[in-house]
Amino acid sequence: MRRWFSKEKRRASAERRYLENTVATYEGICFCDLSIYKRATDDFVESTKKALDLIKENDSRRFHRIQRFIAYVVNQELVSGGNYDGSLKVCNVDFSFFKVRENFEWYLLQYAGLLVHESTHGLIAARPIPYSRRGHVLKRCALRRRSGSSRGLAVHGS
Repeated sequence: MRRWFSKEKRRASAERRYLENTVATYEGICFCDLSIYKRATDDFVESTKKALDLIKENDSRRFHRIQRFIAYVVNQELVSGGNYDGSLKVCNVDFSFFKVRENFEWYLLQYAGLLVHESTHGLIAARPIPYSRRGHVLKRCALRRRSGSSRGLAVHGS
């Protein structure tokens, strides 16, 4: 059975949607708001910039990983807090999970950790790890080891 649209056309359509809904950029990373109600767009942009600043100040290696593997940070309703789509280097987040107005420092650290974690999915996908039981175990171990545990991060100026 033929598909209506080729993979390239679907990719171009998705990328156009992200570009049309870009609300800010930071160091080459676009922030897009695809949430239904767009209630917290300003908080999403401000918190994403502060989370990236926090990572950049404390761990330049992980910040460069984010720059390499995340082209778009997209705020939209999800079942979980976030996920990664490697086809367009998209980090999808549900910003409503992060109650930054209630406890700014705690949620900022959690959000920064999510960005590092999702970029690590991109790093692992770029490596030739075969998808098998062994590969699944390797991937899980690598995510534990490399995911931005927020122990080394310090929030300044809040």
